[in-house]
Amino acid sequence: MAISFTYCGSSVQVIKAASVCAAGASQMPAHASGGCTLHFVTDGKGVLESPDGRFALGENTLYVTRAPVPYKLIPQTDAPIREMRVSLSIRHTVKAEAMLRYFTDHAFAPRTAPAHIGTLFARILHEYEMPSSWHADTLCTSVLELLTEIVKLYAPPPKVSADLQTDLNESRAFVLDELLQSVGMHGSLADLAKALGVCPRQAERILMSFYGSTFRKLRNGMRMAHAAALLEAGSISMEACAQSCGYASVTAFGKAFKETYGVTPKSYRARVQNPCRETGSDKTGSDDIK
Repeated sequence: MAISFTYCGSSVQVIKAASVCAAGASQMPAHASGGCTLHFVTDGKGVLESPDGRFALGENTLYVTRAPVPYKLIPQTDAPIREMRVSLSIRHTVKAEAMLRYFTDHAFAPRTAPAHIGTLFARILHEYEMPSSWHADTLCTSVLELLTEIVKLYAPPPKVSADLQTDLNESRAFVLDELLQSVGMHGSLADLAKALGVCPRQAERILMSFYGSTFRKLRNGMRMAHAAALLEAGSISMEACAQSCGYASVTAFGKAFKETYGVTPKSYRARVQNPCRETGSDKTGSDDIK
């Protein structure tokens, strides 16, 4: 029973779907032009001989044979090979879809396949034996799904264009900016890592990749920018400013501020609010910090 369907400029014919047990060496049936057979080993061990070499076969091995290449199946004498086979004929028009063209234009060496590939084979064999017309429709859908999964398994991942990569990086940077803002000046690297869903070490690597800096330096920059804005805006006390910037003590805040701006918080505010006035000493004594 052959079942045919068309898909995006290609004509596909399901010639046969069956389970086979190979106990001895056998030559694979020849395929006509455009013909191929999909194989999924369910049990046993052996070797597939082809012009490309000898390939070991075992449970869950997927492979494809096609015209006009000769293949020879050699099972182990103590482990006959049982496999599911789906034989197809695929012909293209000029406007054929890329996925089916990739399938017919490339060789697929035997490899271990994920379990859902075997489930698709079993579904196709079941639907092939059903006489109703709607089973023919579901069979066509299952065959397309199987071909798609095989191409996904063998094809290299698509290259991301430079423009798309730029857009992705910008999107990631925006998300990272938002997370940094939400963690804020009071958070830790562990807090950021939790928000990103990674370990702290990985979070640090992400920051280095996007910002070229560590979390500690980035957080300090945020704190100092916030501190400068508070000092420029009004007469906030140094205790309140330090607390708002995430510091437990005024002394630690004053030391970090001077390391960043070269002056104490008090001197910075005096210079900003009255640029013409000469400030006193920039020592980090408690009186000057306050």
